[in-house]
Amino acid sequence: GTPYYYADWDVQDIYYSKAAPSQSHNLSVQGSSGKTNYYLSFGYDEKEGIMKVRPDELKKYNVSVNVTTNLYDWLQVGARVNYSRKAYQRPDIYSSTYQTLWRWGSFFIPSGTIDGYDTRRMSMRKQASDRKEITDLTRLNGFLKAEIVKGLTLNADFTYAIQNLNSGSEDFSVYGIDWSGMPTPKYIVTKSNSAIWRDNSKQNTWTLNAYANYAKTFAKSHNLNVMVGANAEEVDYTYLYGYRKGLLRSLLSLAGTIASFYLAWMFSENLSTSMPLIRNTNLDPLLQTLTAQYYTLANRLLYFVILFLVFR
Repeated sequence: GTPYYYADWDVQDIYYSKAAPSQSHNLSVQGSSGKTNYYLSFGYDEKEGIMKVRPDELKKYNVSVNVTTNLYDWLQVGARVNYSRKAYQRPDIYSSTYQTLWRWGSFFIPSGTIDGYDTRRMSMRKQASDRKEITDLTRLNGFLKAEIVKGLTLNADFTYAIQNLNSGSEDFSVYGIDWSGMPTPKYIVTKSNSAIWRDNSKQNTWTLNAYANYAKTFAKSHNLNVMVGANAEEVDYTYLYGYRKGLLRSLLSLAGTIASFYLAWMFSENLSTSMPLIRNTNLDPLLQTLTAQYYTLANRLLYFVILFLVFR
């Protein structure tokens, strides 16, 4: 109860792990064939945070390919392809656990569990959604080096880079023991504050570099080196963001809409099945036709009334 609420909690043992696992793997192949040299590499890294409960996680992948060849004695060309992905995941809590623990310490923050219920900081961490951020970077590069005349070389390269960032999360309701008041469980974050969001950014970059270099030695002791070059770059950036509040309410509304469509369809089917009964009666043909038209009209009106009540 209350005495535990104001206890000197062992914050380090409750929140922090004694180890933060990580691993790293690299594989590369290089060689040559005639006038062509090649290099291929693959790398993978994985790191885990130091938190004991729901630690963050970072994964990195990278692939590189490099090929260079001498087409002629005076001309060398090559191409490079690089791809990397960074995937970061962490619990999307409403405020930083590290910052809160550093600021308030063990006496001012109820931690751990009281009567089977998690306290504010722990419940937020356990019940949070996973925030995921994925960054993909692709870089394509081509280059050449040409010796125009003796001492004069031309160097040029072109690079096209694409960076794509996708992230998103959900804001869930949180139930536990809050900081203020008596240590009784309640909604720390209410259901009405639940939400979902997604965002995406994409950046395309085109880069061109070209320069000429002339080097000459006079009288064995005088050196001349002249360089002239140019650079051009273009960047295109787009960003999209979407947000919807009241996630639980939206899900319930969707369920209600589906149920309403089903009920409207059932009512329509029930009314439709009554048509053969009308036709088999001994009513006058004119009266039978008018009755059938009445049921058809009532069927359609009931269907649209139910839809109006759902979407009003």
